[in-house]
Amino acid sequence: MLLYHCYALAKEVLSCINLKTITIPALVTSICDDVFEDCIALESITFLGDTPPDVDLTSIPKINDPDFKIYVPYSTLNDYKNDSNFSTYADKIFKIIIDRPYIGGKVIIGKGSVLNIGKP
Repeated sequence: MLLYHCYALAKEVLSCINLKTITIPALVTSICDDVFEDCIALESITFLGDTPPDVDLTSIPKINDPDFKIYVPYSTLNDYKNDSNFSTYADKIFKIIIDRPYIGGKVIIGKGSVLNIGKP
């Protein structure tokens, strides 16, 4: 799921128990504490912002799963790993290279895996 034109996320936006991945646009700066609590199948989350958003990652049911992954822009990897909301999960944070994220394109993850981002 890729969200467009959104500045903050509230729980009402995400009531999807089968959601496995989500991409948070760069415009989102704040995510309500309980927004992910019903996302019991969530395996990864991608943040496109250069600045880590204000978010309580402990509300993600599978955040402590060894296979859970957080993807962030290549140039901001250390910013996310050192952010107070993200530092506990630094070992789950991986860099991505983003190609045209707002109009569709590809997200290149780590060592060449590719996620396609659909057009709005």
